[in-house]
Amino acid sequence: MDSKTPAPQVWPTLWARDARALIRFLVDAFGFEETVVYGDGDNVHHAELSWPPGGGIMLGSARDSGTDDAWSVAPGGFTAYVVTDQPDALFARATAAGADVLAALHETDYGSRDFAVRDPEGNLWSFGTYRGAPPQLARWADYRVDTRRRAIIADYDIGGDHRRDDGERGELRLHHRRRRFGWLCAGEPAFG
Repeated sequence: MDSKTPAPQVWPTLWARDARALIRFLVDAFGFEETVVYGDGDNVHHAELSWPPGGGIMLGSARDSGTDDAWSVAPGGFTAYVVTDQPDALFARATAAGADVLAALHETDYGSRDFAVRDPEGNLWSFGTYRGAPPQLARWADYRVDTRRRAIIADYDIGGDHRRDDGERGELRLHHRRRRFGWLCAGEPAFG
């Protein structure tokens, strides 16, 4: 790997009925940068769009339904959460470009500023300031699944202590649906 090759990352992929139009939309509405596009005419064999803060997506024209392709996913069946430091400006840009708003800008109970939109192909995009849990939280000592609240409840150890700064014992919650973390103290959520 030379100095110009990006570090290893996750690159989600999707198919589009009109890949060239979707590329234009993603660049204009969300600020992706067109890195490469290989194809003939309206058919896009492979395209890479970079997300300026890091990572990106790959996409191409949907193949005929008669092809036997294990990678074939129906156009419009893609969802992504994308981190941005400027959700307000990005929301204005996306709506000005015609993105279908599913959830307007809002503050979440886990400290992120988010919004969600649908692109012209039907793909769902959620943008927000939440960057994920700090790596040390991945060292869970024990966890249990709470199906009623659709959550994983986990005791964790940071520096040998299970306590928050205020000295209260707590638990970490990871919600599958909303990708959020927070404490449960005496049954009350206190996200931080």
